[in-house]
Amino acid sequence: MSNSWRGLGNYTLGVEKNFGFQDSAVYGLDTIASGLGRSSGTLNLTSQVIATIETSNLYLGMLGLGHRGINLTNFNNPLPSPLSSLKSRNLIPSLSWGYTAGAPYRLKGIFGSLTFGGFDASRFNPNNVSFTIAEDPGRDLVVGLQSINSSSRLNTGKWDPLLPSPILTFIDSTLPYIYLPEDACRSFENAFDLVYNEREKAYLVDSDLHRRLVAADPKFTFTIGNSKTGGATVDIVLPYASFDLTATAANNSRYFPLAKAANESQYILGRTFLQEAYLFTDYERSNFSVSQARFEDNSRKNIIAVTSPTEHRKRSNIPQMAGVAAGTAAILLILAFMIWMFRHRRGKAKLKKQAASPTPSQPEPNHAASEIPTLLEIDQNSMVGPIREIEGRGRVELQDELSPTGSGIKFLELAQALPPELCASGHSLEKLPVRTEPRDAISAPSVVSKTDHSSCTSSEVPTVEKHSSSRAKRELSATNEPGTPILSRHSSSALWEIYALYQDSV
Repeated sequence: MSNSWRGLGNYTLGVEKNFGFQDSAVYGLDTIASGLGRSSGTLNLTSQVIATIETSNLYLGMLGLGHRGINLTNFNNPLPSPLSSLKSRNLIPSLSWGYTAGAPYRLKGIFGSLTFGGFDASRFNPNNVSFTIAEDPGRDLVVGLQSINSSSRLNTGKWDPLLPSPILTFIDSTLPYIYLPEDACRSFENAFDLVYNEREKAYLVDSDLHRRLVAADPKFTFTIGNSKTGGATVDIVLPYASFDLTATAANNSRYFPLAKAANESQYILGRTFLQEAYLFTDYERSNFSVSQARFEDNSRKNIIAVTSPTEHRKRSNIPQMAGVAAGTAAILLILAFMIWMFRHRRGKAKLKKQAASPTPSQPEPNHAASEIPTLLEIDQNSMVGPIREIEGRGRVELQDELSPTGSGIKFLELAQALPPELCASGHSLEKLPVRTEPRDAISAPSVVSKTDHSSCTSSEVPTVEKHSSSRAKRELSATNEPGTPILSRHSSSALWEIYALYQDSV
């Protein structure tokens, strides 16, 4: 008993129940390994289900290749199989395997081959026939055996079909036999002088019959397909050497590995068939293939990994997603270009329409009060709208800076004399030194005559001199020297202040 063994209890083995096997086994968890000893190439799997048996029904140990979990007490907590453990630990790319039993009679003896997660392409002749996996987990690798033919017979006068009618049969390496219906077994008996031994439950071959069969060397062709009739088929040819077996338990007696099936559930192509056939199974794609095994001296392995279909879809979706993204971007660009063209053409049409329509006449300015013509000058460097210039004679209108030209805001006119309330308080309108803009600015008059306090009249009217300018915006600014009258543009009522008030020093 292994030091790492952890017992789980005694349970029914559940192998070949169709034949009435009721063997029990001691189950436990332990480590299984491939290879010999603890070499660097050894593959170790811990906590795997192992069953120890003691029976005369089975002479060889078995390694389960199924992908489903193992249920001992209930179906809620299945224990992983070796294949699923390899996949879950990312040791193989898919739930698949390739197997052939090997042929000790070929060349110098050909070992069997088992590949997890792919197949060995050097061990078989490929074909295009695919088989679907059956739903019964106990009989999943089922093929339609459509016919069996032989190249020669010992009784040449009896050429009845070796398989009177096609059947569905299960490929299983647990047993060496080929289980066929009784009428098929009788055809084999008649063609090759076989005698069934009831005590041994086998077709024993004595030395004389063995000599005759070796001399005849019949080759048996098994034609299989995905169904019992029709569809694509593949031929697996078995030489007589593959049927020439020895039963060590029966005193090393030779036997022909043909067995009578009691019912359809016992139809099996066993290890004898798999000596000359290569079986590849892909559980994730629910299909498998059967090919003629190939035997070549000093052939090199050609291991082909089979990726999971889910991983294959992820990789194949990358160029698809890139194509979708590129197509979407192209559509968006086309739509953006169409929108731009539509707006561009609509703008051009609007401009043409405006150019074709007559320009509405501007209302004539009212000169009755001011008798000042309105002048409009637009400078190419101006960042604001057109600003009206101040005419050099008559009354001057100043616009509130918060109100654009023509907005309808009230203007304050510059009176030609001080208001009476200012005259009464002893103020006067004196010289207003005004600072002008550096170039082509608007300047106030340099001298304004002093106004008489009593009459508050003036013999001279303040005027504004106009200088030519390319600028549309003109600004009056007063000097900031102490005691100097200030020409201000700040007012809470949004009106221009033009008067400077002084305390009468007299």
